[in-house]
Amino acid sequence: MRKTRLPIPAGLAELPPGPELAAVLAGIDLSRLGGLDCVTVMQAQHRQAAHEQAKLMAAMVEVALCGLGPDDALSRMDAPDEFSADEIRGALVWTRAAATTQLSLAWDLRCRLPQVFAELERGAIDVPKAKVFSEWTCGLTDAQAQRICDALVPQAPELTTGQLTEQIKRLAIAIAPDWARRRYAEAVRERKVVGYRNDDGTANLCGYQLPVERAAAACAHLDALAKKIKHAGDGRAIDLIRADLYLAILDGSYTGWPEHDIIAHMLATAQQGGADPEADADADVAQPRPDGRHRQAPEQAPGSVPESSPIGADPWRSERPGPIRELDEEIVDCPDGQRPVRRAGVEIRVEITTLLGIDDHPGEIAGWGFTDAEAVRELVRDQTAAEWRYAITDDDGYLKYEGITRRRPHGYPPRAAAPCRGGIVELHIKHRDLRKLAASPHRLGRWATIIADLARQAEQPEQPSACPTQGKTRRESAASGSQIRQRPGGNDERGPRIPGKPMRRRTEIRDRTCTHPRCRTPAYATDGDHIQQWARGGATKDDNIASACRHDHRLKHDGGWQVAKLASGQLVWISRLGIHYHVPPPLIIQPLPDPAPREPVFSHQPDFYGDGPIWRESSSAPSDEPGRSPPPHPNEPIPF
Repeated sequence: MRKTRLPIPAGLAELPPGPELAAVLAGIDLSRLGGLDCVTVMQAQHRQAAHEQAKLMAAMVEVALCGLGPDDALSRMDAPDEFSADEIRGALVWTRAAATTQLSLAWDLRCRLPQVFAELERGAIDVPKAKVFSEWTCGLTDAQAQRICDALVPQAPELTTGQLTEQIKRLAIAIAPDWARRRYAEAVRERKVVGYRNDDGTANLCGYQLPVERAAAACAHLDALAKKIKHAGDGRAIDLIRADLYLAILDGSYTGWPEHDIIAHMLATAQQGGADPEADADADVAQPRPDGRHRQAPEQAPGSVPESSPIGADPWRSERPGPIRELDEEIVDCPDGQRPVRRAGVEIRVEITTLLGIDDHPGEIAGWGFTDAEAVRELVRDQTAAEWRYAITDDDGYLKYEGITRRRPHGYPPRAAAPCRGGIVELHIKHRDLRKLAASPHRLGRWATIIADLARQAEQPEQPSACPTQGKTRRESAASGSQIRQRPGGNDERGPRIPGKPMRRRTEIRDRTCTHPRCRTPAYATDGDHIQQWARGGATKDDNIASACRHDHRLKHDGGWQVAKLASGQLVWISRLGIHYHVPPPLIIQPLPDPAPREPVFSHQPDFYGDGPIWRESSSAPSDEPGRSPPPHPNEPIPF
């Protein structure tokens, strides 16, 4: 059916944003407009969207300024504090990083750049252009920023963000000649190494499309060594240590170095002032590198800045303490004289049925997201030296029993030769499925001993105790016992303030992540926080310990938030403005749909609980029949 063309309302192109424009736009049928009129409507929508974004920013600023106390008091702070963004993050279901970024932009536009905010509110510019003004005038004085805004705000509606950026940089350098150098040096002081996962399952670590488990292992190794350096006495920020380690390891400077020499060199670098970019700027002498070569100091013109100064902590500004050591004894025994490849382990969570080949459910690398079944099976095989935990759930997937198993599948690499060191393997299975599998051990191949061990522990589960020293090894008990504080006149029944390792393992498995409703920090990277504070009589026991990342731990103690636990076991986070956020217990095993292949396929996989062995056909195996592989002998282990 052909529609009749309708004209747009008169004066739409000049109508300012606000309630009137919103009402006009709501009554327009785009499908009955010509092309030019559609462009006019799009421009009007763009003005209205910018106006609404300005209103949202104004609301965020007011929320951030709201202080403690009843609403009728209308209490306001002079400026947002460290925890102001958390109120926004909770209400708008944002991450902490997103809430902090948006609030910082809104506050900067409202307070430092009101002229830019006014243009945004009237729809003359949009948020990306406003953000350019905020970012590229950061570090200038208010007077310098005002001169730039006076010159460029009138031109901004006709400039792209790239053109606007170039114009601001040109003016800023002319107005403040030292601005670029200071901006660069300040940015370098915030340097850090970041690894993150892509939507397709790969990961980025300054390279792209890497296998996610290798990127996670590299971050874990770098982080572990940086923490050792930090604990050994390096006073710099941990991100700066990671950044310098990252460069030194990748460019080969530390190749063949024992770990203690790396730590000693990093400490010597920090102690000689390498952490201060300004101090490095004054260093004009050649310094030896660890490989014996010398680094020549660049020639400088008066008042110029050496190329190396913004880099901050240059690890080659000091001599390596001591001679380069020869290969360790363990390397001498290697066939090729090479150090064996052993990367850092990660925390992997996977269903046992997936490892058995019964299904192809995704596994999870804690903090990195989900990956496919084949990658999970290979990673689990590499981590025989990791701590293997188990989580047995009820029929709905909620935690029922947990613990550790020292068994490993027959034929997997021995722990001493495992390709990964450290890490955690967390095995998930429903109790009913565990019973069915344990009833047919002849079908389980190399996994029979593990299933038997889990079934035995499930029949006699360890009862969590209010006293964290129960169920520990002698070494763990001695370590935690030193932290016990006793009340005058008797033993402290609350137990030690810091939860022991068994209790932390239980709470990590139970909570999965930080318990704040907007946080995804893996539980292993959180603190064991007392719901009822230990200093106020709260005991160190399972039902009074919850996982909280360091920020959210401080949010509770210093930021005015509270945490309560209901009789059902559900946690409630209460913001300082009194808003309640309920956090239900997480599912350990999530319900997943059956595979939906693109084309019809013929499955030769036997029934889950049939009489035959559990096995999976390999598409690459030789076959007497085209398209079909012969099943293995019943006594063969399960192939993967």
